[in-house]
Amino acid sequence: FRKLYEIVEPLYSEEEGRPSIDPVVLFKIVLLQHLDGIPSLRGTLRRAQTGIAYRWFLGYTLNEELPNFSTVSYNFQHRFTEETIMNRNTKRKVTSENIEEQRENRRKTFHNLLQ
Repeated sequence: FRKLYEIVEPLYSEEEGRPSIDPVVLFKIVLLQHLDGIPSLRGTLRRAQTGIAYRWFLGYTLNEELPNFSTVSYNFQHRFTEETIMNRNTKRKVTSENIEEQRENRRKTFHNLLQ
């Protein structure tokens, strides 16, 4: 997952905003969703609340709070789109019009990152 830090570095600011959630954690959550065939991010995060294996993979202890669903969802709808990742253009934010299109965009982004 080291290459992921290089790819998303232009999308983060060290000077502005509050501390961010590790981008690798965000990608791992979606990876778990696809590997386990869970139909929603919300369901994946619910499963991670009590799943020790999920927490281990994400790097969270049982006492640590997991990222909120809305944070994960927002990042994949606005920050980690194929356009922003591949072009490293954070000024342009692309939103999908329907859920299926959003899922397809996430799948494409993941596919490109894993190649």
